[in-house]
Amino acid sequence: MTRARAIVATLAGVSLLGLAGPVRGEGDPAYGEYLANECTACHPPDVTDGVIPPLWMLPTDYFIEALKAYQTGERENPVMQAVARALGDEEIASLAAYFAYLREQKGGS
Repeated sequence: MTRARAIVATLAGVSLLGLAGPVRGEGDPAYGEYLANECTACHPPDVTDGVIPPLWMLPTDYFIEALKAYQTGERENPVMQAVARALGDEEIASLAAYFAYLREQKGGS
């Protein structure tokens, strides 16, 4: 199994367990931290190579819009499309909340 498929399978399993549901508020940063463990495999938390950005550096609205664009196919990247399509609104909101929290902790705006 490729790494991308493993990520998708893990995220799909989380959804099937009933942990995913309708968006409630602004997202749960603790749940986002749990989900982000998969993200940091490709998006290192503190290093940028100029190609794959640390996700905490992205503005929250941009982060959410980018994931939605991967879900619809508007943005093209097979790995990100597979990952984004496995996420529901609650997961996206929680990831956004977690990365916003990290940005605040690191002194970003």
